[in-house]
Amino acid sequence: MSATANAVSPARAQPVQPHPSSSAAAQRKPDYRAQFGWWLGRKNWRAVYSNRPEASVYLPRYKSHFHLRPGTSDPGVFEAFFVRQPYSLPPKLAPKLIIDGGANIGCASLFFARKYSGATILAVEPDAENARLCAKNTAHLPGVRVIQGALWPRDTWLQIESPDVHNTEFRVVETTRQQPNALHAYTIPALLDMAKADMVDILKIDIEGGERELFADNADWLTRVGVLIIELHDRLHPGCSRELYRAICNRSLDFNQRIQGENTIIFFNSKDQAG
Repeated sequence: MSATANAVSPARAQPVQPHPSSSAAAQRKPDYRAQFGWWLGRKNWRAVYSNRPEASVYLPRYKSHFHLRPGTSDPGVFEAFFVRQPYSLPPKLAPKLIIDGGANIGCASLFFARKYSGATILAVEPDAENARLCAKNTAHLPGVRVIQGALWPRDTWLQIESPDVHNTEFRVVETTRQQPNALHAYTIPALLDMAKADMVDILKIDIEGGERELFADNADWLTRVGVLIIELHDRLHPGCSRELYRAICNRSLDFNQRIQGENTIIFFNSKDQAG
C-alpha cells in the first residue's frame, strides 16, 4: 500500500537570505554584536551573509564552530537558535532522551546538547546534505546521533515524489527499499527501542506538515512523551493541529501548553512543568 503526504522536513536549503549589502542584512548586524560582542559579532555576521557556498561561525558559549550555507534558508534557522532565544524551558527539566525530528543542520541538537549535557539526542533528518552538516556541527558531541531518515507513523520506506519543487511543497510516497534514493521512515517507538528507552523526555518536531500524518495514525506513543515542542504547519497543510489535538484527546492525556513564536510547547503528565 502506498500513501502520500506533504513534506516531512525541509529537504534542502532555499536561496532566500539577503546579501550582506542589503538593508535587511544590515539591520541584523546589531543583533550579532549584542550576542557575540563587537568583533566576533561583526565577523560572524559577515560569514553568515557572505557569498561562500559554506561558512563557519564561532559560538563562544558552545566552544565550537558551526557550519552553514550562506544565501540559503540556513542563516534564518541559525539566527533563531543562536542570535535569538529559541525555547524557554523549565529549569527543572532533566531529560535523558531527546528526539530532534527534522533536525536540519543541527541547530536544535546543538542547543539541547549544551543545555542538557547528559542527554542522548537522536537527530533525524531526511535530506542527505542537511544531515551531513548536522553531523559536522555535532561531531564533537558524543551524545548526539544523526540519523538520515524521516518520522512517519509506520516503519517503511519513502521517496521524494517531486524533488525539484520548493522545500515546503514536495511530497513523499511510500515505496520499497529497492527503489533508488529510498528513505528510511522511523516511527517514534522504533527510535525509543533504538535508544533503549521507555520515554522520550523532549520530542521536537519541525517536519513541514508531515506532523499531520504522524499524529493521524498509530500515535499511542504520545503516552511516552514528556514534552513536545512542535511547529505546526496548518498554513501549508490544513489539518496538522486537528490531528495533533485529536490524538491527544483520544488518549485522554492531561497537558499544559504555551505558544512561543512559531512553536507550541506541550507539557504532558505534570501540571507544574509549564510554570
